[in-house]
Amino acid sequence: FSRPTMCPAPVLLLLVCALTWGHPDTNHNRFQDVSYAQPQVHRTMRPSVRPGSKVPDFTLPTLHGSFFGPTKNRDIIFHAQNTQNLFSETMVNHQTSLKKLLELSYEVDSAHYVFLTFSRNARAYARDLKHRFRSAMATLNYNENIQNRLFRRLHFVTKSVQELDAAGLHWLSEVLSEWTYPIPTLNITETTDIAEGAHHTNWSIPCVQATRQVTQYVPFPSTKAYKLKASNCPATHKQGRRFSDKVALLPLSECDAGNTTYTLNFAWSNGASGVIVYPAEGDEPDFLHCEEINACYGVPVGAVSVRYEDAMKLKEKLADGRRLDVVRGHHFGPAIGFLVTYDGKLAQLGLLSFPRFDFYGYLGQWWDYRARLQRKINDYLNPDNTLAGQDNCTQDSANSTELEHHSSSIVVTLFTGREMGPAEKGTINATINMPDYDRMRHIVRRGGSVLIDFALGCPGWGDDQCPPWDRIVQMYVKCTGWEKEQEMGRWITPYHLTNGRWITNYTPLLPLLNATQCVWRLRTDPWIQAPWIPTVRLVVTPMYWAPSHPNVKISNVGQPEDVDALPLQPPVHTPPLQCHHHHHRHRASPLPFRVIPMYTDYFWFNQSYNSYFKPFHFNLKQLLGDEQVQDTRKRVKKVVVETTLTAHGNDNHGCAEFCATEHSWAINHRKPVFYNFTMMSTNSATGCTEYVHSGVQPNQYGTWLYGRNTWCPGEQVAPWVVDLTGGVMHDAKMEYSKMSY
Repeated sequence: FSRPTMCPAPVLLLLVCALTWGHPDTNHNRFQDVSYAQPQVHRTMRPSVRPGSKVPDFTLPTLHGSFFGPTKNRDIIFHAQNTQNLFSETMVNHQTSLKKLLELSYEVDSAHYVFLTFSRNARAYARDLKHRFRSAMATLNYNENIQNRLFRRLHFVTKSVQELDAAGLHWLSEVLSEWTYPIPTLNITETTDIAEGAHHTNWSIPCVQATRQVTQYVPFPSTKAYKLKASNCPATHKQGRRFSDKVALLPLSECDAGNTTYTLNFAWSNGASGVIVYPAEGDEPDFLHCEEINACYGVPVGAVSVRYEDAMKLKEKLADGRRLDVVRGHHFGPAIGFLVTYDGKLAQLGLLSFPRFDFYGYLGQWWDYRARLQRKINDYLNPDNTLAGQDNCTQDSANSTELEHHSSSIVVTLFTGREMGPAEKGTINATINMPDYDRMRHIVRRGGSVLIDFALGCPGWGDDQCPPWDRIVQMYVKCTGWEKEQEMGRWITPYHLTNGRWITNYTPLLPLLNATQCVWRLRTDPWIQAPWIPTVRLVVTPMYWAPSHPNVKISNVGQPEDVDALPLQPPVHTPPLQCHHHHHRHRASPLPFRVIPMYTDYFWFNQSYNSYFKPFHFNLKQLLGDEQVQDTRKRVKKVVVETTLTAHGNDNHGCAEFCATEHSWAINHRKPVFYNFTMMSTNSATGCTEYVHSGVQPNQYGTWLYGRNTWCPGEQVAPWVVDLTGGVMHDAKMEYSKMSY
């Protein structure tokens, strides 16, 4: 598969640059991109229980009284425990899983969690689970006030799913039954020698993966059955053939005590084709002691966990001389959960990469982000709570502009309802009649913002209709008077997920829109397997929308002492939803008056990357015009560089996407000022989870968790805007400036 390359796009308010790095196909890193198949959602399901359909009002009996839903601005995440599904069992049986949910949802007051069960004794299950949560809170040293606050959002239902269905909550049981989920099993063929010959009996037991692998490169055998052999683990082991071409059955407590990869290494070095581990009597199935995600990476053998009772049954049969051949399989059973969003609609959980509540916590964070984003859209951009209007644009043809005025904002619909997929070779175009430029300038001068509102949907319903890979999406604009189109929007698509939405600040690029008509182009890879359906709006609003600088530390070094530079952006992640009306409505803000493209081509990242960029020269006096030469310092209030970067490709060290890089800009030829951009959180197994609260879509059907260099799957690519005024303006003559990258 291919992917975008590393692209900056700097702009001075003044300068713009769009750099692009590399080709992904040769990335030699321990992290690899993988896309997964999805849980099955019946395509013939009734409209009332499809993802996106409205949920009727409901009341659930819980340990704390009745719980009512749906409720506006509150997300409700349901988990349904099923003793036949060891995955769902493992999620609730381990304190580390409960602790992670508490930690991730601690400050997300809009997320509520409802715990259901298929067990007949639902009240006993509810009491036991509440006790487990209370114990987890105690280990986190949460005081009584914090515990009470959290328990107000944890709801333990006292009737089983079957009893709720009998009481009239049919929609709930229908969602769980029709949104089927794969239940992993070990399929066993038992062979017994009898007088008439060999007799074969087939049966299965539930299992769950035994490592916290985001990518299990050598999974437990699923296409060929292998003979099972039980064993203990010696204190030390040597390479041998103890399990030659067999599956090893090993006690977890004996083999894995305090040693991260001992069990897998012992089995693999003795020829095992797979490993089955089981807990001590009275304990629940658990992971191997690979505490960190991918800590078991590099051992080429797959492992699963089973219950103690099932392991004893296997050992008894082996002791009786039976031959057992094992292969991993699955069957589809009831869904383990679903979500009711802040606007009362059904939504899928996505992929839970391993059996922990981490992924429920990420869901709560992300839907809280979506609710906050929607409130801002409702308040400032679109009071009727819709993406207004239909797109009447036709490819390469002028049309009437979809122009609306909401709360003094200008809203122009650029794309809506059109597929961007294989039939379109990943590209769609729209010719738009633009709103009055003087009015847009007036809004920005009074403290407003130029925004791109981008929503990403899929045909049909459900996540399984979405394209499988993380790919770049770029939007370009070419207005009357410009020779070349310029980039004005970049996003990375998620793996197989719908419902994405982001708003990005492009105020410095306002001068690109000084025209009566512009051609907009939205593109992704032409070999995309299935279509996306984007909805894109240009919004010029009186509100101030703080830019976001995720995953980047910006600093300047080597700055002359006589330079009075303005402060740099802080080296922290800025939440993207800090937007408000300016308090000083009549105080003029600096107005973008000129955009200068600097580097706008693709540059493949490799060991020669730096040689592609020649110094860039510009003259402020010429930009202002001869009649204003003497007033340069008064006229130019700010000079910024805007850069959009997404890292992909490889150098001779195999780096780009999963390696940190530093990017330096040097301003002027005498006493140069250096500005450095340093990437953070790369090469981390969970780096992208740190940005779920600000828009990264969680629970994608692929390796979305890995930290990357400047981007994450399922997220906007926010441009960096860095103030260079001090570096440019310190030259008293103002003859010209030189910028080197």
